[in-house]
Amino acid sequence: MYKNKDDIHRLMTEKITRQISAANEQYLDELIAEDPTVREKWEHIQALFRSSDVDVQFERFSGKNNPLPFEALKVEHESKVKVMWKRGIAISAVAAALLAGIVYVYNPFGPPSFEQQLAQQEPVVKEETGTQLTLANGQVINLSSTTGSINVGGAQMSNLNKTLNYANADDLPSGMNTLTVPIGMNYKLNLPDGTEIWMNSQTILEFPFAFTGKSRDISVDGEAYIKVAPNPNKPFFVHMGGKTVQVLGTEFNVNSYKPSEVSVALVSGSVRMQINGQTEIIKPGMQAIAIDDAYIRTEEFDAKKVLGWRDGIYYFDRATLKDISVVLPRWFGVKVVIDSRHASIEEFSGKVDRNKSLETFLENLKATSSVEYYFDNDGTVHFK
Repeated sequence: MYKNKDDIHRLMTEKITRQISAANEQYLDELIAEDPTVREKWEHIQALFRSSDVDVQFERFSGKNNPLPFEALKVEHESKVKVMWKRGIAISAVAAALLAGIVYVYNPFGPPSFEQQLAQQEPVVKEETGTQLTLANGQVINLSSTTGSINVGGAQMSNLNKTLNYANADDLPSGMNTLTVPIGMNYKLNLPDGTEIWMNSQTILEFPFAFTGKSRDISVDGEAYIKVAPNPNKPFFVHMGGKTVQVLGTEFNVNSYKPSEVSVALVSGSVRMQINGQTEIIKPGMQAIAIDDAYIRTEEFDAKKVLGWRDGIYYFDRATLKDISVVLPRWFGVKVVIDSRHASIEEFSGKVDRNKSLETFLENLKATSSVEYYFDNDGTVHFK
């Protein structure tokens, strides 16, 4: 039957949530009885939960024992590249609920090719200046401290609810402006042509107040969700470090956080990605990933995971602490260090909520796993 370690881990999850079939439970019980390694890992998982947890929908993890409530996490369609689910395996609703809200389900076998090295993020300095708009003429406007009506060269712009609006660009300076969203913040820009741009934290957008040429061109460094107003006579281009996305009228997400990778996830409409002479047309529900300017890969994407940042939520599935630690510096402005190999190989499914404090997430992680954390004198978060 199941010999793959991921399959055995799945059976353990189904058993702990009482969703396992009789045949699979018998098989797993035999493995537990015969294989010391499987038995040890099963006992480890059992120790984390009580037999009554399923009956009360894991109530004890809410409130003071678990600052993040356990909402049911609906599992979106799988990505074609997730090999572990290729056999048509789907997580049941109860198992998904167990996995929600940083619920710890330890993969007892760890990743198959773990390199024995500790993960350490680069130092991160949290921005205190807020979101800034740098005009083409060099003038800097702090959009976090200057709200309401803003006068620029005789023209009026509105900065309310972390959104910049301007209806007429005739009196605004020409040239490319730079909108910088720092760590821990987000912002939205409404262009006069009807295009809307939502920006994630640690993102830089370059744009003109008015598109005077034959095309509409902007540049993004970071992550943004863009809803482009259709105009067949003036195509819209998004430039990201050598990669170009051309659209007519559509909604899509662009991400260039990784130095060697750019991804475009299409929600609706049509998008054409171009790199080094290569062209890939993307269909809704698919994302194109450009790797090292060498090739473009396409695959389905999970809308909840890719677009959750717009609601301040980062969803993760069977992610290591190293994966999660990439997001914490960007959203909370802290440096993260993983001190032990044991902490590095544990896997988690759940979410990080930017709308709550970092301490809330860390306490929740501690309450539902064997991972400990502490802050050193420099404010660095250490996992051990």
